[in-house]
Amino acid sequence: MRLFLIILMIPFSLFAFHEHDENDESYSSKNEVLLEETLNSAEPTLKYIYNTVNSVAKSVDEFLSNDYSDEKYYDSYIHIETSMKKIEGYSTDFDANVDIRIKLKKTSKKYRLVINNSDDNVSDEFKDHNETVPFEDDDYNIGIEYQSFKKYINFKSNLGIKASTNPYIYIKASASKEFKLSKRSSYEIEQKLRYSDRFELDSTTSLAYHKKLDDTYTFVNQNKYFINSKEQVDNIYNSLRINQQLNQRDYINYVAALNSNNDESNFQDKRYRAYISYRKFLKKWMYYDLIPEVSFNRDDNFEERYGFTVNIGILIDK
Repeated sequence: MRLFLIILMIPFSLFAFHEHDENDESYSSKNEVLLEETLNSAEPTLKYIYNTVNSVAKSVDEFLSNDYSDEKYYDSYIHIETSMKKIEGYSTDFDANVDIRIKLKKTSKKYRLVINNSDDNVSDEFKDHNETVPFEDDDYNIGIEYQSFKKYINFKSNLGIKASTNPYIYIKASASKEFKLSKRSSYEIEQKLRYSDRFELDSTTSLAYHKKLDDTYTFVNQNKYFINSKEQVDNIYNSLRINQQLNQRDYINYVAALNSNNDESNFQDKRYRAYISYRKFLKKWMYYDLIPEVSFNRDDNFEERYGFTVNIGILIDK
């Protein structure tokens, strides 16, 4: 409960700094000290949560492998993000995203328990999780994932439950390969398949180009083709991104994206979106995002709609 209250307090603490004269160094200094003390007070709670998750991972791993020991586990990954989003003409949306990955080391070190709702995320790179595709959902997945990283190809498979309004079992498989063009540029090709009784077979083919421009900027071009065997609707997603790393705590992403499909129409552009995301790490384990955006939807006759999102995230890793 204390951790939840701290998360709610952070945005108000941040914006409170700007309600007084910029020259009032005494007031600003007091608030910075208060914020630092508040974050420090949360660290024991976070450590307890992390140790508890690792303890559960150890119990599950030992049960599945029937191999018990006194070894301690420190390999879990926990990412929790709360968001508040306001798009012009729509009500304010409050949401939460969770990504928990628990390694099961005794099972050949290739299996892990995964709990997340990130199917609609384009990528988890570049300290930005705000680029999403409209043809995927954000319902929660609970499953066991197998990973195999080889020299020539990376393979993943996942068996789990989609925790939607009407839960269903799914199986996923993906294969990816990176092709180095130079020391600073590369292509990555990925093929994903997902099968369930409810939606039958989904197929997503991805092609991404990465170019490191210098030590600060990286350019990325993402392209995805999605089709479902049941609905037979072609979906294509394209985006351009510039990632700017200001330092170890501050990141900016500039993203422009286009979604096209032939759902109830000929193949047409359906949505344009552009946004800038600024991420600031207050601690190694806590950050906030500020994200202004503009979008143009065919359903709105491509009338521009402005929006703003605030994310508060907690990231706990070994």
